[in-house]
Order: sequence, then structure tokens, then C-alpha cells
Amino acid sequence: LDSFCSAYSCQLVDRNSRLFAELALRSLNREIKNEEDKFKLSDHVSLCHFDEGDASKLKKYAHMNFYAHTASGKVLVFAELQTEAWDDADSDDWTVSSCQVLPKNYHGITLFHELLFIKVY
Repeated sequence: LDSFCSAYSCQLVDRNSRLFAELALRSLNREIKNEEDKFKLSDHVSLCHFDEGDASKLKKYAHMNFYAHTASGKVLVFAELQTEAWDDADSDDWTVSSCQVLPKNYHGITLFHELLFIKVY
């Protein structure tokens, strides 16, 4: 039973990762007209779910990183999705609140500390 639950859980994460990445790519590609310039999913890197709020107003978030490619190369993408659905929301309940291509050699925590240092001092 444990191996079945583990396999099911992995399949669910894989399914959500692909669905969320496709939602994010639609957002990223919205303004791009040339088909060769549109981003396509390459590899999933990470997906993290978390909740915010209390029982009266709960929001669920998903942060993910994935690789996408175009005719000109491969890039790392960050996306944040959110929903206010109470149950296990299907992909139609999720909206993309942020999606951006990260700069080459991006180190998020390092850049965050640099920005924090600049803002404070």
C-alpha cells in the first residue's frame, strides 16, 4: 500500500507540474506572435505548494521553476500560481500571478540578499 501511495503521489506531482508549467507558458507566450520564438517546456525543476491565510480566507500558492526552450536556446523560468479554491483545485482554478524568464547564471538567494542590502543601506 505504501508503494502504491508513493507512486500515486509522484504521478500527481508530475501531472500538476506539467499542468502548471503549461499555464505559465501560455502566460509567457501571450504576446509572442512568431511560433519559433514561443517558449516550450523542456524540463521541470521544482514545485512547492503552500497556503496563506486562515479558514475564512485561504489562498493556495504554487511556486515552480522549469526550463523552457525556443529556437534560440534554453532558459530557466520562475512562475507563481494561485487559487482560492478550498478543495484540491483542478488546473482551471489556478491563475498565473507571475511568470518570468530568469537571467543567465541566476542565483535567487544571492540576488535577493544583494537587493535587500541595496534597499536597506
